[in-house]
Amino acid sequence: MLGSAKLRRRVGLLVPGYMAIPDVVAQTDLLGTVPRRLADACSAVLPLAMLPLPFAMPPLQVSLIWHRQQIVAAVAGLTQQVEGALHKREIRLK
Repeated sequence: MLGSAKLRRRVGLLVPGYMAIPDVVAQTDLLGTVPRRLADACSAVLPLAMLPLPFAMPPLQVSLIWHRQQIVAAVAGLTQQVEGALHKREIRLK
């Protein structure tokens, strides 16, 4: 998309996860892309402006990972809770 518009992306900062982006954007002249639900929640408490992206984004993949020595019952319970929450929002798991 950027190439076809003869635009170049200039990365100013890399962060390890989405949660840092709203605070960084609120305190700088940078912009960032985050999931809509995170933007909605953060814009209620931070001075942020939200605009729709001018292009389509692929679906966001969310993964649960754990060490094989962790208690299997606890991991299974957490997985069920996450699946239940996603099901309520009609999000499908692979």
